[in-house]
Amino acid sequence: MDRLDMDDLYYAMFLEETKEQIQAIEQELLILEQGQGDTETINSIFRMAHSIKGASATMGFDDMTTLSHHLENLLSRVRAKEIHVDTQVMNTFFKSIDALQEIHLGIQERRDSGVDIESIVAEIQEIIQNKKHQKIQFLQEEESLPEENEVEEAELELTEGEASLCQDIDKRLHIYKVLIEMDKTAKMKSVKSFLIVNNLLGIGDIIATSPENYEQVGDESFGDLFSIIMATEREHEIIYKNINTISEIKHIYMKKVREGKEEQLRLPDNVRVMGSSQGNARREDRATVRVDVNKIDKLLNLVGEFIIDKENLNQIGAALKRKYKNDPLIQKLNNILPHINSIGSEMQETVMSTRMLPLEHIFNRFPRMVRDLAQRCNKEIQFEIEGKETEIDRGIIEELIDPLTHILRNAVDHGFEETEERLKKNKNPTGTLRLSARHEESSVVIEIKDDGKGIDAQRIREKVLEKALATSEHLKLLSDTEVIHYIFEPGFSTAKEISDISGRGVGLDVVKSNIGKLNGMVDVKTVLGEGTRFVIKLPLTLAIIQALLIREDEYVFALPISSIIETIRLKGNQVREEIHEVGGLEIFDWREQAIPVIRIGKYFDIQETKRSDKLFIVIVGHSERKFALVVNKLVGEQEVVIKSIGDFIGKNKLFGNVQGISGVSILGDGSFAQIIDVAAISRRMGG
Repeated sequence: MDRLDMDDLYYAMFLEETKEQIQAIEQELLILEQGQGDTETINSIFRMAHSIKGASATMGFDDMTTLSHHLENLLSRVRAKEIHVDTQVMNTFFKSIDALQEIHLGIQERRDSGVDIESIVAEIQEIIQNKKHQKIQFLQEEESLPEENEVEEAELELTEGEASLCQDIDKRLHIYKVLIEMDKTAKMKSVKSFLIVNNLLGIGDIIATSPENYEQVGDESFGDLFSIIMATEREHEIIYKNINTISEIKHIYMKKVREGKEEQLRLPDNVRVMGSSQGNARREDRATVRVDVNKIDKLLNLVGEFIIDKENLNQIGAALKRKYKNDPLIQKLNNILPHINSIGSEMQETVMSTRMLPLEHIFNRFPRMVRDLAQRCNKEIQFEIEGKETEIDRGIIEELIDPLTHILRNAVDHGFEETEERLKKNKNPTGTLRLSARHEESSVVIEIKDDGKGIDAQRIREKVLEKALATSEHLKLLSDTEVIHYIFEPGFSTAKEISDISGRGVGLDVVKSNIGKLNGMVDVKTVLGEGTRFVIKLPLTLAIIQALLIREDEYVFALPISSIIETIRLKGNQVREEIHEVGGLEIFDWREQAIPVIRIGKYFDIQETKRSDKLFIVIVGHSERKFALVVNKLVGEQEVVIKSIGDFIGKNKLFGNVQGISGVSILGDGSFAQIIDVAAISRRMGG
């Protein structure tokens, strides 16, 4: 790499902006493939490819410049309707995007990407040569241009070819034809033209230019006039200002050749907007600033420390109030404390919101993956996404990529029937795979649902016996729902053939372990012959949670509020009547259900001085299982800052093999609270 001494700021900006543009092009290509001939989509892709070409040329990354230039050429032919978009063209587009992503990764890691762009360029050139139709003629480079200072009115009218290019442009946008006359002595006219176009791309779309390949035209053959046709929401004053910043411009002639008009936002036929009206589909303009994520993490840590001190201050205030009830300074302190609590809560909420990212950051990568897998498996699959605007903590979002990838790959590979089999079952030959997300109280729920063949519980039972994961006697005691959860066991697979997509039994094990690390839960529901639904429930954040503090002897535990269903106080005869033993296990009668009892003191090997006739029952849930946690004392509810102890757990580690604890928190008085991991307890108890 020959430009590694560049300013880090511009380098970082280039990497971030081009990454966003490459990802956006991939999404637009998927839309183009589904709604063939969507001109607005093509214009959007063309504009982003042009921006990538310009930015990479400025930074000196030749491979990216060359590839994006040829991609732009192909898009130009598609836009001009010289080339019809078919499977070959789409595959070439996607191959180009994959190559741009690899080149981008190489630039980011400051190494050679190793991408063979020559073969892709040759493929693009072959498509252009073999598929091109009769060209649409407009403002040819060789046309004689006026020498006068004034241009004729007719020159600002659209030619037949130009009008054809504008026909499918969004009717809400104004269309302008602009003639820019440069000084006869102007140097590097191609560079000036590039700067003009780059400025105008910030306020609209470029439909056509003359010369067409202005970046490659030398000064001796460029002439004095540069023609641009553009679509924009802005008025002519803004266009003029964006052009007039460039030096050695003699005259700017402009005409609005079509007035934009308001109408409903047009969406492709196969796209449904859920939960909002089309009228509100356009996003509000918001002022934003890019912030280093490390600064946000540091700010969150400071907020966490503030919350600890805030709780400490509340405890001190309460103690002083009891001791010096009538002291005016104490009364003043107690007046200030609620305000500090209010500010602290608002500050925490604001900082937490800066860590929140919409799930579209990972959801947007899956349509391409599903499309490619469906092609390889020779299946027709309609992929739907809902709720990608749902926000979740940044620390969680990246950890979701692997679990969601494994579930979706399994669904495409052997969750759906072949097309012929679906027709025999009177199903739609095109299967539907749906990825959705929503908020539920303080959690985020993600569902992956398909209308495929479902999971055969009998087949699971046979595999469980074959792999000696359970005895036949034990399996007879389990329902089909409980048996199906064996698919999450390491190495478990019912696939008859191993492929490079799935069938090795590593996918769903990864799903369960990764979701467990995030303090989440995963469940599966299926109906044979109708389909399968995976449900993943995750906390909004891993940093600060609302928890119920409980005390067992000298130890304090924090139980996440999101896991609690109900708290019950038992005393006297109630303890003996409602908690009884069945087969050596304690059972609690709760709402006509018999649920297992877990005594916190016994579970964590805390020596019990004596069994009390007064205790509290906390009903908690994990997936479909419920437990009754028996505790001696409820301390109260408060926000706790989670500190990870993952590096200290395990064989030969400080805390050894701790089971059922996900982290610790420092309380206001400086003591520690251990955070109970309900999911881990459920797994240990056989759930």
